Amino acid sequence: MTREDFAALEVDGLYVDAWQEYKFESDLFTPADAFSLTLGIGSSSSSELRKNVDKLREVFKPGKRVKLWIGSGDKRALQGVGIVDARNTTNDGEGGTKLAIEGRDAAGPLVDTAALPSLYEADDTLVSLARKAVKDWGIEVTADHVAGRDVRQARVTKDRLRRLQNKARSLGIPPQMMSEKIAASIDKGTIDFDDLAIAATSELYITRAKRLGVPYSGNGLGLSSLQIYQLRVKDVKPQAGETVWELLDRHAKRNGLLMRMDPNARLVFCGMQFNQPPSYRLTRRIEGDRSANNILSGGERFDTSTAYKKVIVYGRAKGDDKARSPFKGEATDTSAGAVPYDKTLILHDNSIKSQADAQTRAEYELGKSKQGMQVLSYTVPGHSANGLVYATDTIAHVEDQVCGISGPYYITSRTFSRSATAAPMTELRLVPPGSIVLKEAA
Repeated sequence: MTREDFAALEVDGLYVDAWQEYKFESDLFTPADAFSLTLGIGSSSSSELRKNVDKLREVFKPGKRVKLWIGSGDKRALQGVGIVDARNTTNDGEGGTKLAIEGRDAAGPLVDTAALPSLYEADDTLVSLARKAVKDWGIEVTADHVAGRDVRQARVTKDRLRRLQNKARSLGIPPQMMSEKIAASIDKGTIDFDDLAIAATSELYITRAKRLGVPYSGNGLGLSSLQIYQLRVKDVKPQAGETVWELLDRHAKRNGLLMRMDPNARLVFCGMQFNQPPSYRLTRRIEGDRSANNILSGGERFDTSTAYKKVIVYGRAKGDDKARSPFKGEATDTSAGAVPYDKTLILHDNSIKSQADAQTRAEYELGKSKQGMQVLSYTVPGHSANGLVYATDTIAHVEDQVCGISGPYYITSRTFSRSATAAPMTELRLVPPGSIVLKEAA
């Protein structure tokens, strides 16, 4: 077991890493990542044991904010800030006392709390809407997710200039235009885009970025973080019974964005970076050199039951014959992994009033039907590889001779676990890069 393969909770200055069992979950599509841990306190009936039990019960009482760590010493990586939901103290009848706690990350209150209509304007920016929604919990809102990903992986960038350049690239602006002051203003959301020459819509800097060979877009959707800060949303009032998380997530998806908590308890709006280089190698060879094998179990599920070969969408029509609509969108899957027979979905949407909207809806529905078609699920030993802690929103190169797979795959889910009878291990869920559709048709 390496120094990266430990789980710890930090609360009120106390660092507890002697957990017998634990599970840390992280999923891009599940709000409020969950955690659970069990600690064996002892088998003595002495007064000292009772003091320890009372102290730990107080430290980990429900409502306490804790930091979740993986690793120890200089190899530890912050995984998130959580809130204890439940505490369970048990004794096995022979004096063995255990303390178990359960909780979720800082998104828990957003998932549990209803959104109040009185808090929101009719028109607002996405980030401003989010800041109003989460201000009671003191949560910061940002569009820079690269820094959080680096923290979870224990990827340390010590050089100040390189750190600024990396941040600039993640924001989609030329690196030489970034400064400590601008970076701090962007994180706080206080930057005035109209007064600064780094406005995301500036053709001058888009052209200059291209000439310098700097990627302008911060994510696969073509939106930089600066552009995300400027996105405006309409009809922001919550629907009946909608929670704060559901309200913000709905508007994020309408703009093709993912919403999640970063390890420092900041609410992040971002796209998914499918074009990043692989951080890990997952290997299972049955022939040749097997010394690099690190896949313990798992494999591939390829399911075409929910996928379509073609999608046709008809917009607003006069009369009862929907197929006579002047607005028709059609999308066909011509990829090598397409459904091997004709399977067509036909939809009618009376709210579609243009050819472009009909085509957008057809492409969205086709992509959505395919996004769960190929899924890889693997269990690997420990919690890290090559010095990097496993994290979601990263790429792993998979070489699996059992399933005939070789290539990059995107990690959408990661669970760290350890039990009294099993060593630390990690469960990963991966999909082909670009297979996930977030942006809904308007």
